[in-house]
Amino acid sequence: MAIASWKSGGPLSAAQPNGSALASAGGELEPIASGLIKLVSDTMRDSEKAAKVMEALKAAEREPTQIALPILNGIVGLVQGDHEQRFEVEEARSSAFLAICEVGKALHRGQPADGLWAAAISATERWMALAR
Repeated sequence: MAIASWKSGGPLSAAQPNGSALASAGGELEPIASGLIKLVSDTMRDSEKAAKVMEALKAAEREPTQIALPILNGIVGLVQGDHEQRFEVEEARSSAFLAICEVGKALHRGQPADGLWAAAISATERWMALAR
């Protein structure tokens, strides 16, 4: 299934159930052969990554599972550590990563994720605050 990457600073949009991408206001999606969503993050600071993750989480939370899962898969690259940070920032980032993985796991298994969404958003808010 081809998923999509997000290029630009606009809001995230979701993949259609058939795997093709929907364009968003200010954002352009294009398929990626690897099947994973790759958010352009090479030059982003941690605070920018955390903000994009928060935006994606809030967008995914409003969507049905078949749309939310690709969005969550796409933010994994932003939440993974790629360079040294202060211990507090790394701990907050890793907590956000684990919380987002728990949401994805629950959605994949068809389990309720209401409380897990709140935990993931809270962990991401903490990461955002510490990354500034």
